[in-house]
Amino acid sequence: MRRTTDTFTRRAIGAVAALGIAAATIAIGSSTTASAGVDPGSSTCFPSGVPLGAGMVVNGTAARAADRGFLNFYAPVAGVDPTANSSVNYEVGPAVANSVVVPVFAPDGQVCAYSSAGVDVIADVAGYIDPEVLLTFDDGAAFRVLDSRDVRKFDAGETFCFAPASNSEVGQPIIANLTIAAPEASGFANLYPKGAAPDATSAINFVANRNIANGLTVTAGLDGEICAFSSVRAHVIVDVVGGVMSDRYRPAQPDNSPVRAVDTRNFSPFVAGETRCFRLDSAPGEAVVLNVTSVRSAGPGFLNVFSPDATDPDGNSSVNFQAGANFANGLIVPGGFEGDTCVFASESTDVIIDVSGFFTPGTFFPVSDDGSADRVLDTR
Repeated sequence: MRRTTDTFTRRAIGAVAALGIAAATIAIGSSTTASAGVDPGSSTCFPSGVPLGAGMVVNGTAARAADRGFLNFYAPVAGVDPTANSSVNYEVGPAVANSVVVPVFAPDGQVCAYSSAGVDVIADVAGYIDPEVLLTFDDGAAFRVLDSRDVRKFDAGETFCFAPASNSEVGQPIIANLTIAAPEASGFANLYPKGAAPDATSAINFVANRNIANGLTVTAGLDGEICAFSSVRAHVIVDVVGGVMSDRYRPAQPDNSPVRAVDTRNFSPFVAGETRCFRLDSAPGEAVVLNVTSVRSAGPGFLNVFSPDATDPDGNSSVNFQAGANFANGLIVPGGFEGDTCVFASESTDVIIDVSGFFTPGTFFPVSDDGSADRVLDTR
């Protein structure tokens, strides 16, 4: 298991532009357009629509996959290997989504999605983290800080703690992607602040022998470290994108751990086509950092988590699910004026919402006036 000694480096827009890096020709496979699905080993690129140096918040969906594989969303700049990390892990069958943060460093603002297998790709951009508060590694790419495949699987109930960067500090929000590979049974995993209970909440839910990923914002705990936990024997992979300046984030609890704000198993599940709004106590102008899980669903469907200001509650999907399995996704959602956040369910399901914290005003900017996501890519 590897531990990074790199530091987060704030890269101002001017510094990035001064590098003069042109959009790279993708060495593996070829670049495709949005008019067709992505071929195995190739990428499709699209304009991010966010400022240079910002962290684009995108919900990426893999649909109609021809084989098991993975997507990686990345900035197409020199030196970045599109195969080095994974953003969405998928199988043949139902669509799978994951929300990730991608630093936008290409001078033309483009972002690409690489796929290891033939698949359709859908990208919904929710907004961006301001370039002045986003902290990244020097090359702007995600850094793989933990890969148990290098050593051995996590045992059931095992934890491993690490500093995501040598200068990470207590209370700092860390943007990461957690992947579970080759789990030997159904279970859950967590990425949590050091010092908190490892099994108090779940960051990702999985079934046996299926790889799955979830993008998360985790507050660093004791010693500036975060920890990984798995409830069953499995491989655990953590890719760290970067962080956000500590003074621009308000943790949900004093110990930096998430709080379980909603669990409909305690009262009643959503029915198909239902929308509910929940008071999650965001202040005006803040964005809520959530992990949303669908459990015990009646059939395949999706959840959309959105600001109550949004005018089209079923226009995007935040969590794609199917019957017989739990599905989670980490999200950043603009809070409503009165601190509300709303959820639409296309099919009957129970919903769990864990609140990690809140980005303070001026940190996260939605791409639309009503706070809804913008579909910028759909290869279908």
